[in-house]
Amino acid sequence: FVLLLTWFYDKKIIRGEKLLKDTMDYSLAIFFGICLFSLVPALIFGNSMLKWFRELVPFLGYLLYYPVKDTVITLKRIKILCMCFLILIVIVGLENIFQYQQLLGNISYIWEIQASRQTPNEPFFLVSLIVSSAFFLYTKNLRQRLLSLGIILFSGFALMISFSRGYWVAAMIALLLIFIFVA
Repeated sequence: FVLLLTWFYDKKIIRGEKLLKDTMDYSLAIFFGICLFSLVPALIFGNSMLKWFRELVPFLGYLLYYPVKDTVITLKRIKILCMCFLILIVIVGLENIFQYQQLLGNISYIWEIQASRQTPNEPFFLVSLIVSSAFFLYTKNLRQRLLSLGIILFSGFALMISFSRGYWVAAMIALLLIFIFVA
């Protein structure tokens, strides 16, 4: 919240710029307005404020879109952001794979493999798989294609050991749509 307040103060008070500029900005603002308005039905139907706030908290991270959008405006900054995301994917993926390997060592029956699933950070692997696949089909540079292929294989494996069928289906649909749009 300190980062968001600092960004808001700098953007609106110091520079005097508009907060919302394009369709995405307005769409996200409307989404948060609906999220905040959901307090009314929550109170009408007897939910506590604490439960409502607990459900709101995961969506608050999306507010970081605004300062990131204002900060990442050059190609160099975009590359830095992508490298940071890639490092995050690799660290989290290796941690999940290591934990999965440890849990596999403790199983006695084949059906216990599903109980060893690694579900943390599945959205990261889904996003990296889809974006890398699109980049792989787009780029002509051999080095970038090999890097993309490596990310595709790594993210695909990390997504597989999650045993999250919903993310598998989402990945298949997204990949199918990418191939339809490319063809």
